[in-house]
Amino acid sequence: MNREKFHFLHSDIHRYCLLLLACVSHIFCVGSAMRELTTINDGWRFSFAEDSCEIDVHLPHCWNIDAYDTADYRRGVGKYSKKMEIPARFAGKKILMKIDGAANSSVVSLDGKEVGRHVGGYSPQVVDITDLVVPGKTADIEIEVDNSSMGIPPLSGDFTFMGGLYRDVWLIALDPVHLDLNEGPASGFRVETFKDHDGKWRLNVSGRVVNESSKPFSGSLRVILYGPDGKTVAAEEEFLGMAPSGNDRFSMEIGGLAGMEEWTPETPVS
Repeated sequence: MNREKFHFLHSDIHRYCLLLLACVSHIFCVGSAMRELTTINDGWRFSFAEDSCEIDVHLPHCWNIDAYDTADYRRGVGKYSKKMEIPARFAGKKILMKIDGAANSSVVSLDGKEVGRHVGGYSPQVVDITDLVVPGKTADIEIEVDNSSMGIPPLSGDFTFMGGLYRDVWLIALDPVHLDLNEGPASGFRVETFKDHDGKWRLNVSGRVVNESSKPFSGSLRVILYGPDGKTVAAEEEFLGMAPSGNDRFSMEIGGLAGMEEWTPETPVS
């Protein structure tokens, strides 16, 4: 069986390595497929549930952004809607919509049909819309966001619960073999860092690759760590084998990392 290669690239993985300073910048997978991410932040209409007056907004958006200046802080339901064009090039791919942040809960509808709910304003939501859209055509998307509930963690804090789609919204196209976003909605993988007694660091990258095609798949996944100078620090590769409609979990550890600088408020990752 031929070994397939691609450039699955995720820059900014160092966001997850909170104890390492800019040592991890990319992940490459060999033997899976590329994904395409497009923001759909433009062209939204917004209104409050009890008000028919709509305004044009660009995401990220928060309906309480001027609350302190206008003394008009609001809790309730806000509605966001737009006509979303599905690119024709997405034909044959798995199509997802990812909401990076909706404070504090959301209901997603497509062409008038509810397709997903999410509770929690500080975690992403991923909705599979593959079977509900047609590449090359448009779909009507509506997201109702509610910041009125007092029972959604965090229950208190030294900040205001603002309300709205306050982070990016993405349209994602995946080839049949891809990282499972349900394993880590931000990127499809999880990263953990450990400092050993000898002062050296270990990095564990884990997740799941799924094969949603009708053919078996054989390949490998490669993790490459780069330093701030762009040079390779370390690399690890793991073989993947999946039956049609199968999946394969991976857990890869890179150890013995010396000379890593710890993240601090004074030396943050840029």
